[in-house]
Parts: sequence; C-alpha cells; structure tokens
Amino acid sequence: MDSYDQPPTHPMFASAAIAKRYQDGHITRLDAELADILQTQQEPLNCVAIICAGEVIPIFDLTIPQQPTTIQERLAICQHAARALIDILAAILEQWKP
Repeated sequence: MDSYDQPPTHPMFASAAIAKRYQDGHITRLDAELADILQTQQEPLNCVAIICAGEVIPIFDLTIPQQPTTIQERLAICQHAARALIDILAAILEQWKP
C-alpha cells in the first residue's frame, strides 16, 4: 500500500488554544501547524525555512546588518537567496527517488 493510500492522521498540537481553534474549524490545518511551530520557537525567526515533521530547518538567514541602499545591493541579496533555494531543491530532488 502506498503512503498516499493511508488515511490522514490528526495533528497533535503543543498549544491547546491552537488545537481548539483547529478542531472548531476556525483555522486550517496548515495555519494551525505553522502557528503551533512558531509559538514554540525559542527565538524569533527571521529566515526562509523548510518545515518538516514539525521541525523548522532554517535555509537562508534574512538578518541583514545594513539595509541595502542600491539596486545592485538588493539584487545581490535576491541572487544569494535564489541560489540557496536552488541548491536546497537540487539536494532534495537528489535524495527523492520515486
């Protein structure tokens, strides 16, 4: 049986308030899972991250010591972020074999 054929599991939340809002249908599962993960983080996140099995995996730190002032500086930051995401996606696709 493929994992796709498995019935969906009910999520477990660290926060009882978030669990109640999810169970009452006030927020979606994705919103509830994100809120629960972010609420339990020890420090604020300022990054691009992948969330896998309830774990936040930071990919690219968005903390910039000095705000870019020129278009070249902004483009350099965008290029760095894009390169990091491409490298990560390539690594994930290498590991994933259907």
